[in-house]
Amino acid sequence: MSICHSTRNHFSSSAGVTLRACSNTSENASGAPFCQQKLVSAPSCSNCPIEKLYMPMPNHSVTLPIAEESFSSWCHRLQPRTAAQWRAIDEILNLKPHPLAELRLRDPDFESPPVFESRIKDAFGLKKVAFFERFRADCLWLVPHTVGDYACADCIANALRQHGRIVLMKSWRYLLAPICPKHSKILTDYGRRKSSYLQFLTGPPVPLRLTITGSALDAVIKAGLKVQVLMLKLEKQLVSNPHSAGTREFSIFHARKYIMEFLLHAAHYGAGLATQFVTTPRAGDVALTDMRFKLLMKVGALQANAAERTCALIMMGIITGYVTRQEIEELNNQTEYVRSWWACRWDPEFLGTSCRQIYKSHDQTYSRQIRNALGTFNHKHTKAFVRGMALEPL
Repeated sequence: MSICHSTRNHFSSSAGVTLRACSNTSENASGAPFCQQKLVSAPSCSNCPIEKLYMPMPNHSVTLPIAEESFSSWCHRLQPRTAAQWRAIDEILNLKPHPLAELRLRDPDFESPPVFESRIKDAFGLKKVAFFERFRADCLWLVPHTVGDYACADCIANALRQHGRIVLMKSWRYLLAPICPKHSKILTDYGRRKSSYLQFLTGPPVPLRLTITGSALDAVIKAGLKVQVLMLKLEKQLVSNPHSAGTREFSIFHARKYIMEFLLHAAHYGAGLATQFVTTPRAGDVALTDMRFKLLMKVGALQANAAERTCALIMMGIITGYVTRQEIEELNNQTEYVRSWWACRWDPEFLGTSCRQIYKSHDQTYSRQIRNALGTFNHKHTKAFVRGMALEPL
């Protein structure tokens, strides 16, 4: 990946690596220097031949992906040297509309046709097709790359320092994983994916619209991470078990998922409670005016940024009893003085009352479905939420 002059300072300040011009500036036929800007970690650069224009990756990170790395990230870091290798990489990373309908909405991480894997295998001499199994998603609820790319800025900086390249984790695409567990930070929104990955190097990122900071934000992240671990574990179990449909675990997971969608629903005004509790409300969207409520739930969850998804995880955990009363009180104590404009506490009955006030502008077709989802949980917090929603008691 070539790096433009305007991004030098960003690299050196945020990633802790050195960007400088190479001392050996042999020129090609057009008069342009072969090695004008180069990402290096060594204190000096001498004897820089053409074939070393880019700093080589460590062997393990080229032939083998870094743990939990996404497929497109690994492909982006490969060093193609033949025409076949260039074509294979380009077909995977090129996100422009393709004339073939089945490729128009292709996801470079989780929906690449098997033929692309075969071409990568043949072009780069990989011996085992099972190599690609490590890229398979452990989660089926994904944030479309056409909506936005979320990543941990600290993880990207570490990868630049250690490997000299951007490394993206496949879990950053999981809707249920809005928090980096390594750095305990809500993922940054970098906007829609660009094939050059420059959105991860040049700013500014898309604002998360957070209304909390400091210890209040730390408390929210702590609670959100607890529920995130639970949901990812549940979904991984379902994905790995082809016979999970119809099991109690299957019902519990999808009930939790439905509650989250309910809290994140989109609307041309008055969107879900989780979209305006620790963040400023979303901008209105008239295109959503005539959508049915169930579709608004699906759209809202996919459009939700990482902060909104964190809030929905916590609220769902409170409603279903996974977040304890002690943890709820800790959240309330930490966020009491930095609460958003929405006058509500982290409390199951207050959450239900707030949802009833927000959703009163919609028809009541959602009430039966949300009550059925809540009926999966026999917990006092769930019953308190039902009271707040003014639904028929469980």
